Order: sequence, then C-alpha cells, then structure tokens
Amino acid sequence: MSRALLSLAGCFVVATAGCSNGDHHARSANAIVVDGPPSGIPRPPFGRALKAGYRAQHVWFAHLTGQSVPEAIVTSVGPPTGSLGFHSADLQVLSWDSIAERWAVVFDGQKTQPLDQFQSPSTSNYGVTSTAFSGDLKPPPLLDPAANVTLGPVRFGRLFPGKGAQLVFSSFANYGGSGLPGNLVVVDFDRGLANLAYFWSGDGGVRYTLAGNSRLRSIRARASYWTPADAHCCPIRSYTFKVGRRSDRYLEELSDERPWLGAVVKPVDESDNTSPLAVIDVVPGSPAEGKIEKGDVVAAITNSRRPRPNSAIGPVLYDQFAKLNAGDTVRLRVTRVGLTRTVVVRLGSLSDPSVGSAFVPDDYTISVL
Repeated sequence: MSRALLSLAGCFVVATAGCSNGDHHARSANAIVVDGPPSGIPRPPFGRALKAGYRAQHVWFAHLTGQSVPEAIVTSVGPPTGSLGFHSADLQVLSWDSIAERWAVVFDGQKTQPLDQFQSPSTSNYGVTSTAFSGDLKPPPLLDPAANVTLGPVRFGRLFPGKGAQLVFSSFANYGGSGLPGNLVVVDFDRGLANLAYFWSGDGGVRYTLAGNSRLRSIRARASYWTPADAHCCPIRSYTFKVGRRSDRYLEELSDERPWLGAVVKPVDESDNTSPLAVIDVVPGSPAEGKIEKGDVVAAITNSRRPRPNSAIGPVLYDQFAKLNAGDTVRLRVTRVGLTRTVVVRLGSLSDPSVGSAFVPDDYTISVL
C-alpha cells in the first residue's frame, strides 16, 4: 500500500489502493464504488475525523448503507510511538446523516472490539480448542493503536442480498516479538449501523480475494497452518478457506481444506518425534466415530508424505496428517488390543459442525487430529 498522502479533494479507487478518474464503474447507477457525494452534499470532514497526528492515506466513496449518499472510507497512519517507533493505522467510515445534515463516523477500526475473545478453527488458524485469549484478558481492538499495524487490501462487495455492500479488509500487527497476528474483517452496515459480520484472526494474517459475481460474492482466503509438532518459525503448510453467507446478516466458513478426523490423541513417548499416538477419545459425529476406538494406537499413516527430516519438534504423525486435505481418504495403521490393522477413513474438514464438539483437557501433550 502506498504511503503517499492522497488529495482529499476527490479520489475514486476500485477495490484496493490507487486512484482512477474515469473508470466506467463510477458512471454506473448500480456501482458500489463511486466518485464522491452528489452535488449539494458537503465533502466529509476528514481533518476532524482523523486522530491527532494521523495522515490520510486513501479515500473511497462506496454505497455501504444503501442510501443515496455513498459512505466515505478513509485509511490513515499514525506518528511513531514508543521506544520501537511503531506506526499504527486506522480505518474509518463516515456516513451522511440526512436529518442532522452532517457526516458522522459510523465505524472506527481502533475503537471496535472483535466479536468475542475465543477462537475456533473456523475463525482462525489455531488448532482445535485453541484460544487466542482466555479468562479476563481483553483482546485488543481490530486495529490496535499500541502496535505497528499494516493494513492489507480494502475491498467492497455484496456478500448479502440488498442495496448496500459490505466493507472487507485485512491487517496484521507487530508487537516487537516473533508473531505477526493478523485479522480478516467484514463489516456490514445494515440499517445504517456498523456490525461485524465476520472476524478471523491468526498468526501471519491472510491473503484474500472476493469471488463470485457482482450480485453476491464470497471470500476466498489463504493462511498458514501449524500443528503441535511445528516450530513457530515454520508452519507445515498454507491452506485455503471460503467464507460466505449462511444466515441473514452473518458470514460463516463454507469450506476449509484442512483435514479433520476427530481423534483425541497423545504421544506414547513425548521425547520421541517418531512416537505413535494413543487415542484417548473420539469426537462424537466426527469421521473417526465408528472407525477409531478409544485405546487404539496410531502407529503410521501409510498414504501421506513424511515431512522433511528433523523439521518436526513433536511427533511427525501430526505433520503427516496435516499434509492431507479435507475429503482425502487416510489409511491408518492401528494397533487395537494387541492386533495391528489398517483403518480407512474419509476425512472431513475443520469447518465441519462436529469440530465444535471436541473437548481437550488443559494438557499441552494432548491434541486432536
């Protein structure tokens, strides 16, 4: 994203950063992104809306609420703060109030909290039952003013039926450590009120695009994935997922290529990264139900590639499993009551409803395949 300060006299931007004056979308009555407010409507007071010391970067005018006057969307970057000289970023949406005849800030990324403090595989790249925040620890706002924040693409698309479009953006934050937590955010402006229609968070953030036609779109995203055997530096793979409409005004993960078996496992020997995995429970309704039993020992996966030598800090079986995709058939060599057999299971996806039934004790040695 360019760091140049754009003129606020008027900027037509299609989808992401950059200005264009004469794109055919600006002249279409059904366009989401347009040149600016209609004649007779004053320009938005960006100078008063931006926080002290913040510089405007990009401005869009887009029909988000469905009213005749488009909303103004502005991104900005703050001055250096703290000993590390972090620059935070903000994204604000201003909407025209026809009764009060003034512009009002209806969304501010630095003042909006995530939907909740718990994360599941369907809203993050954390593993099953992992949490980003727990207890009384309050998560930071979507765009943390205390972090070094970089905004990704800002896009607009109709993810729900109706006149208005939804605002979609991504970001990641640097706190000076090794992790780079990132977000994928969808904001809906139904009846003029800003609501989080979808929120994803995870280390490394996402790359995303809007898919589908102009009448109804979905989001296709890619993120990194770690298993319990992977060092923080080195995720085992990247994976893709799709987000779209399943209910009236909220979005859900429609597909996720990460594999799901539903076996709660623990290494037989925690000091050996070639250790087999003991099954201590099976998740109800999962692909493992009726195929895998409590007390089984998974000795090998016979149809998956082994990871690179010495790349795992835990059992390599975790990474072998993660190399498979949802819908694949896995062949497991299992020891049950002293007998060895091959168990064949068609894998589900981490977007499956049964994932939510998984329960793992507070024990770092226990994981779920």
